[in-house]
Amino acid sequence: MATWTDNQVQETASVGATTETQLGSNINIPQNQTWQIQSLYWAHAGDGTGRLAIDSIPGMTGVYPVNSNDPGSMGTNAGSALAHMVNFTVSGPAVVQAYITPDSSSSTVGQFAMKYQVATQG
Repeated sequence: MATWTDNQVQETASVGATTETQLGSNINIPQNQTWQIQSLYWAHAGDGTGRLAIDSIPGMTGVYPVNSNDPGSMGTNAGSALAHMVNFTVSGPAVVQAYITPDSSSSTVGQFAMKYQVATQG
């Protein structure tokens, strides 16, 4: 079994509404892989909340405050510029989706980053 740490970044160029918007595209966890999700991070000039949706965990709430109001820099914060430290495991096949709901309308980049450790089976 091989293991490694990886990261996904999903962006949507212009998130201008104060309604929930998916960031980027779906993240697919392949069959025969297990991902231990370690940290989550959202950024948007309009602050707000981020939500993580995983099809194999239908009861998951997964709502977190946006970490930064500057998608270009983890150092400018709206609350905490540090990523949300989490610890849960998702076995593939599964689909992960990241959403953002800004508090204020600001047509700027919405960004999501997720760090995880991958373990392969067989």
